[in-house]
Amino acid sequence: MNELRPGMAVNEAARALRRALEPIGAAHEARWLLLSALGCTDAGLLLSGAQPLTQAQAQTLGAQLQRRLAGEPLQYVLGEWEFAGCPLFVGPGALIPRADTEILLERALALCKAEGFASALDLCTGSGALAVALAVHGGLKTVAAADISPQALFWARKNAARSRSAIEFYEGDLFAPVPGRFDLIVSNPPYIPTGDLAGLDREVREHEPRLALDGGADGLAFYRRIAAEAGGHLTPGGALLLEVGVGEAGAVQALLRGAGFANIRCTKDLAGIPRVVEGRAPARGAQGSRAGELAFREDADDFSGLQGLDGLGQGFPRITGGNGQAVEEFQNPAEPADGYEFLRHDEPDGARANERKEQRLY
Repeated sequence: MNELRPGMAVNEAARALRRALEPIGAAHEARWLLLSALGCTDAGLLLSGAQPLTQAQAQTLGAQLQRRLAGEPLQYVLGEWEFAGCPLFVGPGALIPRADTEILLERALALCKAEGFASALDLCTGSGALAVALAVHGGLKTVAAADISPQALFWARKNAARSRSAIEFYEGDLFAPVPGRFDLIVSNPPYIPTGDLAGLDREVREHEPRLALDGGADGLAFYRRIAAEAGGHLTPGGALLLEVGVGEAGAVQALLRGAGFANIRCTKDLAGIPRVVEGRAPARGAQGSRAGELAFREDADDFSGLQGLDGLGQGFPRITGGNGQAVEEFQNPAEPADGYEFLRHDEPDGARANERKEQRLY
């Protein structure tokens, strides 16, 4: 862009970038492009407002701007993004990490801490965001990750090396290449119904991998397979945590119940949408295929349908957000001791809330 030229002040470049990005609703991204091109922190950017752009900086900004205006996602333009405090390389072939998935991570980390889990598998790992964050924050002895896409695993391996995390990677279809059992399995599988793909934002539809988005005709294709196969890859009493799409939580819970999972729970995201479904592999000696379950209606306001059928889920800690504030727990008042909460993730920080809303795909 000819407005960006060597010698212009950084503040002037910021204004030019905002003007150029305004038509696509991305004026706020000028800051990210400047931070990347100048290689500085927020504080450094504030202090460098009067400094002139070098030729290399002006060229970098111009090239980044053109890519963004052409519809390429900001994260691909920058070449990196942060997830749960972990800087990650991102690029074509891997789904961009979203803030919604941090809700899945927070629940997983709470279980790791409360139960002393030693091993975890990230299924459909993509960029490796969950696997890396679990390796960095989870205190686990073993972290494994699997994906069918060699392009995604390219980024995941780079991110494991960047974080100096020892992660075992497997290439193949879901559980097929993965040996052994794990205390915890997490997954953010493809869950967009095929018919809805055409309605996604242009930058998602045209740039992020369809393989990581397409969940089949009803969006549940991968959940059916994971529910049927996960029990054979979990230790007794191990936990399965799944991120789900809008309107899919009830169906996924039913799939877990049908597969014999116990203590089925759901966690809401910032917008109040059920976003994470979890269940437990039956412990040794558990009787029947429905040792515990959660009766759930997505349109319920009074949570009167929550029914804990055994005590296997007792003792779960409240989940905290990044600032240490506990989220709200909704519990059946008729059975307060059963531990079957319906969890809602709350984030009091307004800026963080806006960032999460902007990054939500659907």
